[in-house]
Amino acid sequence: MATATVTKKKDQDELYADILQSAKNRHEAAKKHQQDWRHETEESYDFVAGRQWAKDDLALLAESNRPVVTFNRLTPLVDSVSGAEINNRQEVRYIPRKIGATQINEVLTGAAKWVRDECDAEFEESHSFLDTIICGMGWTETRLETDEDPAGMIEINRVDPLEMEWDPSARKRNLADARWLHRIKDVDRKDAETMFPDALPEDLHAAWAMEPVGDDPHDATQAPFYREDQSGGVPRSSKKVRLVEAQWWEHEVYHLVIDPFTKEKKQFDDGQFKKLEKRVKQINKEQTSSFEIESVKMRRKVYKRAFIGAVVLLQEDCPGGNSFTYKSITGKLDRNKGVWYGIIRALKDPQRWANKWLSTTMFIMNSNAKGGLLAETDAFVNTKKAEEQWSDPSSITWVNPGGLTKLQEKKVFDFPLGFDKLMNFAIQSIPDVSGINLNFLAQVQGDEAAMLDRQRKQTALTILAGLFDNLRRYRRESGRLLLHYILTFISDGRLVRITEEENEKFVPLVHTEGLSTYDIIVDDNPTSPNQKEKTWAVIMQLMPMIQNMPLPPGIYMQLLRQSPLPSTFVEGLQKVTAQPPPMQPAQKAQLALLVARAEKEKSIAEKNMAEAGVVNPQQLVEQYKVLIDLVKALSEPQQQGLPQGGPQPQQMLPPGGQLQ
Repeated sequence: MATATVTKKKDQDELYADILQSAKNRHEAAKKHQQDWRHETEESYDFVAGRQWAKDDLALLAESNRPVVTFNRLTPLVDSVSGAEINNRQEVRYIPRKIGATQINEVLTGAAKWVRDECDAEFEESHSFLDTIICGMGWTETRLETDEDPAGMIEINRVDPLEMEWDPSARKRNLADARWLHRIKDVDRKDAETMFPDALPEDLHAAWAMEPVGDDPHDATQAPFYREDQSGGVPRSSKKVRLVEAQWWEHEVYHLVIDPFTKEKKQFDDGQFKKLEKRVKQINKEQTSSFEIESVKMRRKVYKRAFIGAVVLLQEDCPGGNSFTYKSITGKLDRNKGVWYGIIRALKDPQRWANKWLSTTMFIMNSNAKGGLLAETDAFVNTKKAEEQWSDPSSITWVNPGGLTKLQEKKVFDFPLGFDKLMNFAIQSIPDVSGINLNFLAQVQGDEAAMLDRQRKQTALTILAGLFDNLRRYRRESGRLLLHYILTFISDGRLVRITEEENEKFVPLVHTEGLSTYDIIVDDNPTSPNQKEKTWAVIMQLMPMIQNMPLPPGIYMQLLRQSPLPSTFVEGLQKVTAQPPPMQPAQKAQLALLVARAEKEKSIAEKNMAEAGVVNPQQLVEQYKVLIDLVKALSEPQQQGLPQGGPQPQQMLPPGGQLQ
């Protein structure tokens, strides 16, 4: 037993050493591949925030006493694209391909909506899409959080793009073909110690993932994390540690075996298959008849995850199942460099040009306001005062006798012809290179036909269709991942509210056998008011044809749900229309008579069975009691919530019973 334990520990150490070395190699490859992209990303965020001058240019302007002018025209463009996504948000829905699976579809869709509402997923995803617009990469993480709910709640959170590293060979949209991902994050020491209580303090920090500072790769502030801390001045408790979360997939060999009794296909890994073969050989020896195992050797993807500091702290199967827990939204592909970029890349040069042009223009105008002077050295009584008072019309500038003949004004600088056109061209180039026209920004002045305005806005959306197409693909991928989390982690009987056409109900979310292979597709549904307005406009155009069709009454309530009216108003209207009409007095009297007769029949039955010596008359009595309760419920359908036109009292009689 001790030998087996030592062997197992040795195998684990070798596995952890391989994982650590692979992570370091991947980090170095990603750093070389994405270094320029990271610098560009930081610059892009600076541009959006209004920091648009390079350090060298700022130093030159300060040295020559020139104004620093920044008219930030990028942010409205970014906000307009981000706002288009916010005003047309979509939600994930699960639609079954198989007929008859509607109920499971409703439960899964309701569970997904509940999870997304609880964790504010749509706001996190909008933030990630904003990252895509700026730098070309937006990220979210789906995880199970147990800090607030011990049973576990699914969360979808936005991740800073600069924390992520990805496979340099990935070229498909949203990194669908990536073999591995890294998240490098600085966390508080106490949090890291809580996550990995068995780890040594010096093992919690991934110093190998630190960027070198200047020409010296050694960072003295990281000394507390080294095994021999010689700094003597940096308290360990005040520092953060850098953790690397590595996710990757690898191929695993498995055996597809056909059960000889049930003929079902089952999957076994190598270890399980060897045990199965050993067991079959043993059975064949013990029995006269023998059978062979029908199997096929195949391979599959297996997703893994590891948390790494100075050493591997934890290695496990990826909780995302057959997927990474991190999902990306990519922008436009730079094919030659293999990185993704947003709309800011094309806007930087026009914005720089406009800023420098404005700064130069202001400097020329300020320095040539009066044209300047040409003067001989003995023209003024006080040369210094003359320099200070020359542009002040309320002061007197004294000159020496005959000094006026020694002065000559410089010629005022005239801006060259077409100078203003170049200025306008520099400003107009900003929306031109992005393809986002003024109609999309709602900055068109003057009267313009509404149809023309919509067409031009649609043109801008067509130019940006690639970004929104990647967002749609992200929703499908995130929807599949969310379904896996729902079925794996929260299918524990929690009640999920399902909104149907007629009413609402709460259904327990239970993971039944075979649900994991439930054949579904991920679709999206509009949730924003603006999208509903567009849908309602199309419905209004179709109403002249719809109102003449022989349609069931419920179809109009479905159409009303697509209107931009408040949902509370639509739900209230649905409840009012769903209530049955009040009962007539004659109907109430008839039902009251039936109740009285049922009570009388119940008493007679009890008396007869008692005289006949029936030992257990309770069963028949209970049947009559159920009949009476149902008749009473039918007499008050509005209060009991039962629809009118249900089972008639005569249809609910117990066997052999009747009402006189």
